[in-house]
Amino acid sequence: MKILDVRVDFVGMNGAVEKAFALDGGCIFTPNAVMIDRARGDFEFRKILNSASLNLPDSSGVTLAARMLYGRKAEKVSGVDFGLALMRECVKRGEGVFLLGGKSGVALCAAENLRKKIDGLKIVGTCDGFSELSGAAERIRESGARFALVCLGSPMQEKWIAENMKECPDCVFIGLGGSIDVYAGRVRRAPKALSAIGLEWAWRMMLQPKRLKNLPALFRFFFSVFVQRRSKRRKSREKSRKIKQN
Repeated sequence: MKILDVRVDFVGMNGAVEKAFALDGGCIFTPNAVMIDRARGDFEFRKILNSASLNLPDSSGVTLAARMLYGRKAEKVSGVDFGLALMRECVKRGEGVFLLGGKSGVALCAAENLRKKIDGLKIVGTCDGFSELSGAAERIRESGARFALVCLGSPMQEKWIAENMKECPDCVFIGLGGSIDVYAGRVRRAPKALSAIGLEWAWRMMLQPKRLKNLPALFRFFFSVFVQRRSKRRKSREKSRKIKQN
């Protein structure tokens, strides 16, 4: 489905993991409401998102938009949870994962925590998102990783993936934003009760006040969805009226 001109694939968590392993190279993004709002004014970013092998709805705002525009109840697939589910499946299939992102030492810390959390996980390499970024694509290629989890923040990570994925044609690149800070234990996840009612974004803003700058984007997103819904309903009524007249 298109949410404000950005394609989003509502396949659920199990479907997302299955489709990820079916890919032979390519990229997976996790657009949320703020990313979709940004894409409306950034043609390059919108083009990159729509060229992805898979776009997973990373926020309750996107699933709510799907319900408003298409009348369809959709499952949110958060980037953090998708990454964990994917890595658990990697253990079963003997595949390796590369971690890229975060400040100095964060990727290494995340790798250590993930190995403890997921027994048998094969992390074949790490790079931080600053001093080591220039040589990251080459290191990913040499590692032989099946998946590269790229956590540079949006839209930087999507644009970096678009520029560098050709260097590693057999690897699937996945943009996971701040997930690496969660994996490293630097950021606490929202309580399940808040996540269940779609308020994980509020928790993030409370823990990371710098995210408050995203509030205008959220308002623009929902206003645009509301306007599009009204337009669709008006066209539907006009179509029905013409059919009755004929």
